Amino acid sequence: MPSPGDAPLATAFIAFAAFGSRREASPPPPGSKAALGAARLDGGSFAKLVRDAGLVGRGKACPSSPSSPARLTPAAVDLAFKAAAAGSGGDGRRLGWAGFLAALETLAGKMVRVES
Repeated sequence: MPSPGDAPLATAFIAFAAFGSRREASPPPPGSKAALGAARLDGGSFAKLVRDAGLVGRGKACPSSPSSPARLTPAAVDLAFKAAAAGSGGDGRRLGWAGFLAALETLAGKMVRVES
């Protein structure tokens, strides 16, 4: 489960996992441990989350360090998702919280420096 510093990340994870899903009428309250434990992120939602965070593409600066552009390729995002989904013990098509964190750790090591 997330530490207090991970709360914004957990909230984004739950929101993107629920986006477009047809869940039952009364899901667990957002931000609760039950919501985090029940949330599963598919590949498309994971890619959208990473894109919306501004980490994929060329020509823009990295949000955390505008002076040094660092970007991920769409292929790197897909491979990180697939590796984490295969290694998370789930169905191989979705990520739980632990798999999501593993995929983010993989992506952090694969940031591509782009010369402007």
